[in-house]
Parts: sequence; structure tokens; C-alpha cells
Amino acid sequence: MLGALCALCCFAMAAPAADPPIWRGPISGGVTDSSSWIKAKLRYQGSSARLLVSTNVDLAAPKWFGPMTALTEQGKMVEFHATNLQANTQYFYALEVNGAVLSDKRGAF
Repeated sequence: MLGALCALCCFAMAAPAADPPIWRGPISGGVTDSSSWIKAKLRYQGSSARLLVSTNVDLAAPKWFGPMTALTEQGKMVEFHATNLQANTQYFYALEVNGAVLSDKRGAF
């Protein structure tokens, strides 16, 4: 019985994790005193993404941008132009993909 339990645990730990919905990014660039571009490559055709931008590291009280849909003819890239931001302010951002905020891929500018 113990041997079977150990084998089951080893098999469960060796099973591959589900593919994350973001293939690359997100990454920010083109930062001005009131805006920034944020881009990411999503893994799956048809995935829907929104960008959230916040002055709080925990992403509380965000501004939302989007949604964008990952399309094969656009390389499954999504891009957001975050506008109307305050100058000289640290911002944190993350993507919400298919309804789930992926805070482990959080970035800052």
C-alpha cells in the first residue's frame, strides 16, 4: 500500500504543468510622462486579454485597458496603450487572460 502511494505521488509530481496562457512577456516600452505600451505574446489563438495598471504593487484599484484577442495572423500578440497616467509615478501592471489575472507575470514602469 505504501509503495503504491509513493508511486502515485511521484507520478503526480512528474506530470507536466498546464501550459501558461502567456508565451512571452508582458513587456513595457515607449514610456512617456503620461503613457506606456505593454505587449505580450499569448499561447493560444482566440485568448482574450486585458491590461490592468495600478500605482499599488498589489495591483489594487487598477485602470483597465482592452480587451484584445490573440490572433494567429498577428502572431498571437496583444498590445495595449496605457494612457492618461500621472507623470513621475511608479506603475505596476499585469494581464488578465481569459478572466484570470496573472500577477506572477507582473511588471513595472
